[in-house]
Amino acid sequence: MSRKTLLYQLYLTPGVGNITMAALLQQLTDAEAADITPYELAQLLPVKRQEKFITAYSALLQTPEKIKYLQELPHVTFLDEAYSPYLIESYRFPCLLFYQGNLSLLQEKALSVVGTRSPVANSRAILRRLIGPLVKEWVIVSGLARGIDALAHETALTGGGATIACLGTGLDIFYPAENAQLQKQIGEKGLLLSEYLPQLGPKRHHFPLRNRIIAGLSCGTLVVAAKERSGSLITAQLALENNREVFALPGNIMEGNFAGCHWLIQQGAKCVQNSQDIEGELKFF
Repeated sequence: MSRKTLLYQLYLTPGVGNITMAALLQQLTDAEAADITPYELAQLLPVKRQEKFITAYSALLQTPEKIKYLQELPHVTFLDEAYSPYLIESYRFPCLLFYQGNLSLLQEKALSVVGTRSPVANSRAILRRLIGPLVKEWVIVSGLARGIDALAHETALTGGGATIACLGTGLDIFYPAENAQLQKQIGEKGLLLSEYLPQLGPKRHHFPLRNRIIAGLSCGTLVVAAKERSGSLITAQLALENNREVFALPGNIMEGNFAGCHWLIQQGAKCVQNSQDIEGELKFF
């Protein structure tokens, strides 16, 4: 058994998250992983978690068909060379990602674009102005949500660039349903990513977790419009924690959709009006 085989087993073991999984695997060589027992693995965990882990892990080993199913799905792990060099340097990086599309995009420099699900009427023109000139040099990353996310993906595709969509569901789930055709296009021309098994539908806590992948993949995050409390601000905060650039678009102070952007600018985010404002900061990556 290699570390990769052990990764599959840990991924399917209830109660084992990404931080625990990465910590265990990073302590072992392939040779050590080959012969390790459930009891020896448990010794690498806090004492209070050892008994539950041994029970769950031992039960999983009795169902090799689950592990085989996982292995046969298109995926990439943090042990693979194809894994994103930017993502592996981020906080709580996912140990395993399922994918559909062009996996080589993980090796390209990326800019994430996030914002409100209820954009203003001219948001399409705004995105063309801000990222249209960048899409042939930078992969555009977003979360395939309605609104700004979807417009960012579309801007990249129509501009002849590449885009990565990070999902909060299994790759075979179309959510939101209105973006089903766009999701199919990204799977054919770009890259879809998810840390969730097929057939797993949307759950509220999936989306903040998805945001860490968006931020981790990218050299910088552009917030086009965001309310004071929004997932976009979570993504921006995660980008800052990863020492990546954060950009924010200013707007009408009477519109709540820009309150989050103005707060980010007050906290030190780069105020942007055009693509040159973004290029000037990202040239150092």
